[in-house]
Amino acid sequence: MFATALVFGFLGSLHCAGMCGPITMVLPIENRSALGKLSIVGLYNIGRVITYAIIGLVFGMFGMGIHLAGLHQGVSLVVGAIMVLSVLFPLVAPKTFKSSIANSAWMGWLRAKIRSLLSSKNSLGFLLLGIMNGLLPCGLVYVALAGALLTGSALDGAIYMALFGLGTIPMMAALPLIKGFMVSKMKLNPSKILPVVTIIVGALFVLRGLGMDIPYLSPHQDTMKLEQQNTADGEVAPAPTKKSCH
Repeated sequence: MFATALVFGFLGSLHCAGMCGPITMVLPIENRSALGKLSIVGLYNIGRVITYAIIGLVFGMFGMGIHLAGLHQGVSLVVGAIMVLSVLFPLVAPKTFKSSIANSAWMGWLRAKIRSLLSSKNSLGFLLLGIMNGLLPCGLVYVALAGALLTGSALDGAIYMALFGLGTIPMMAALPLIKGFMVSKMKLNPSKILPVVTIIVGALFVLRGLGMDIPYLSPHQDTMKLEQQNTADGEVAPAPTKKSCH
């Protein structure tokens, strides 16, 4: 599951390039040494990962309750189905919903804070810039949070989102250095990338919820129950022993 988060972040970073690329490309790295440029870009991306990990921790805590209640597979199935259906049959008024978020007081404050941090003169400012950037509404992050929810553990949820964030770093670190060359040449369109990623991840969640006894992808229901019992008891399942035939 953790490897999936890393790969998901890496592939989904194409969406990040289209959505957050403008912020990364105005990072004040001109007239700085190579070390200075790497420092600014690194702190910015570390800030994003910190935010994702904290949010993943919260969602993992909710997932822990779901896991202990024995609803893990059912929730996985429902969440996956909703993700797929949300792409195939869009909501009636998504534009209205997006507009209400964009015009909210919270978003106004967040945008103002990001603008002010872009002119930072110290390392802490660039770290905070990344932390604030991680709070921006993002469909890709929402999809990743569904995975954090289904980890069934606060710690695992934080690790899952941290790995997701790490997967996005190669693309997000390259953008300020190439000044949008990759974005303009590849003609990235976030609105086309996100639906594909959402359907793939949603299908994986559905597969996991069905319990088809496929290793790593869709564990059998008995295996899931055993993992749930071990989590509740804080014990590791004993390895099966073979009876000797004497």
